[in-house]
Amino acid sequence: MGYTHYWYRPEELDATTWARFTDATRTILDVAAVELGSGDGTRTPEVGAGRVVFNGRPPNDYEPFSIDRAYCKYRGEAPDVSLHYFNFCKTGHRDYDLVVVAVLVAFKLAFGASVRVLSDGHPSEWSPGLAVAERVLGKLTVGWNKDNGELLSVASAAETAGVA
Repeated sequence: MGYTHYWYRPEELDATTWARFTDATRTILDVAAVELGSGDGTRTPEVGAGRVVFNGRPPNDYEPFSIDRAYCKYRGEAPDVSLHYFNFCKTGHRDYDLVVVAVLVAFKLAFGASVRVLSDGHPSEWSPGLAVAERVLGKLTVGWNKDNGELLSVASAAETAGVA
């Protein structure tokens, strides 16, 4: 199956929150010391009003990371019982994995309980990506379910202090 990150999300993500998320994502992609490309790894990453998609540059590419603001359902696809849709990205521990992790941390911070983020990786494997996320988002407090690899919560230092 390979080293994979998973997320569950509602069919449509709030546009205002999406804008904050994509602003953070652009900065994460800028500060990460990783060569990134488009979904196929050959052009520039896409971060915009409708979607985020990137991959490592060949030969460090694997599967593209992609989140659309409005989920594009496959024919006959239905949400789970909590009305969430499933997606995933296998990174194979390639260099761009730390960017995937940082963006998923930003995704969880932005959308909170409305999304679920899980991983095959142990929380310690998320440390490099979490460090990149903190360079952009500030000090973060992260809650984990170590039994199933779920990122339960992400809070910024400002939120934790009651400032945000």
